[in-house]
Amino acid sequence: MICLYFIFVLACLQLSEASEVSDAFENYHIAPDVIDVAPQNFLEVKYTPGKDFEMELGTKVIPSTVQSVPWVTWDMDPNTLYTLVMIDPDTPSPTKPVTREWRHWLVTNIPEDNVKGGEIITNYAGPTPPPGDGFHRYVFLVYKQPGEIDAGDVKSADRGSFKVADFAREYRLGDPVAGNFFQA
Repeated sequence: MICLYFIFVLACLQLSEASEVSDAFENYHIAPDVIDVAPQNFLEVKYTPGKDFEMELGTKVIPSTVQSVPWVTWDMDPNTLYTLVMIDPDTPSPTKPVTREWRHWLVTNIPEDNVKGGEIITNYAGPTPPPGDGFHRYVFLVYKQPGEIDAGDVKSADRGSFKVADFAREYRLGDPVAGNFFQA
């Protein structure tokens, strides 16, 4: 009986997290502006500007505090490859995002949640929103891959006007399995 209670509590916590993540993505118009379906799982993102701080959904930050490559982790399946992408859908301006989306980071073929073991397609570039432009949304998404992918053609492509939804369709990644975002 006690085991059933703990299973029930765990299931409720997982549903609560899924709802919190998807609600935040919808409240900030990331879904459906950028992706059709919001991720259900929280992507843990940590930066180290003198001390560790974990990024919560929608946190407002000063761009200088998020210039280093963050540490990220998510609930993953063993023996599975993943793709991690970070984009700014508000470029060059939140009111006129004509070059939506700017690709800040793209890593494919990540074994489990070992980002350093993946293939870096686009090196991390921290946020640099124009002064006085308002807050930009910086979105992290993780996709489960159907197998190893070759996205080498994206390496030489311009970072601007990248469409993560198109990329996910092209490489048959499905919907994102985890996500997070901040504002700067």
